[in-house]
Amino acid sequence: MQKHSYKHKPKTCSCDICGQSFYHPNLLKTHRLVHTDGKPYLCEICGRRFLQASNLRLHSVKHKGEKSHECKMCKKRFFHADTLKTHCMIHSGIRPHVCEVCNRRFTQAGNLKTHMLVHTKEKPFQCTECGKGFALRHALKSHQTLHTGEKPYKCDVCSKEFRHRQALINHQKLHTGDKPYECDICLKRFSLRGNLQKHIVMHMSEKPYNCTFCSKRYSDTQSLKEHVASHVNNKHYKCGECNKQFPNLEALEEHSSDHKGEIVVGF
Repeated sequence: MQKHSYKHKPKTCSCDICGQSFYHPNLLKTHRLVHTDGKPYLCEICGRRFLQASNLRLHSVKHKGEKSHECKMCKKRFFHADTLKTHCMIHSGIRPHVCEVCNRRFTQAGNLKTHMLVHTKEKPFQCTECGKGFALRHALKSHQTLHTGEKPYKCDVCSKEFRHRQALINHQKLHTGDKPYECDICLKRFSLRGNLQKHIVMHMSEKPYNCTFCSKRYSDTQSLKEHVASHVNNKHYKCGECNKQFPNLEALEEHSSDHKGEIVVGF
């Protein structure tokens, strides 16, 4: 009760580095460890460190390998009851945390807090190699693997390594065959949400992305990117007068009007 009552008091304890405010000095003390990179609580099994003892306790459950909490809707299992509770919001559609700027809704307060950085444009974490700034510490850590070449996430099935945890998760679906995303129109299933979104565009017959070379249209940016590469890498249209090459016939015809050169295709 005493701990809860702090939430009704003003946030008088402010961080002198980033300006974030807290209800209690102890919360500020814990927060400052984020800036100093101090993580005093060590997992004796894997060596991972944590800011708080509670986070270490939650982490330790994963080493036991027991996912005892199961979702009644999709049968997915979790280590922690709180994680299951948050997951169930996906099925219920409940998103209680609302952004006051754009009204976007979130299932977790932490996700809303992360989202707010989009509006504030804060990037307090800076790469010491190239100076690029990031809103989140884990985004900086992921970026730094570009400089080090490190791939810390390894598939336990085929041993393929990845720079990003999410890339590993997506890859592992190839082994499990898990396809949780279903098209409401044709019921085709996909392992990744992005692939489902691309697929839905096909039903809508929308091709919003057009090529600036030939005006051909595509339903997704990746297809457009691959198409544009054919123009950039292969200049099939050559002026018979000066041998200058062009990526499309329209550009060549415009050029040829200068000296009425013969159009040669396929070189």
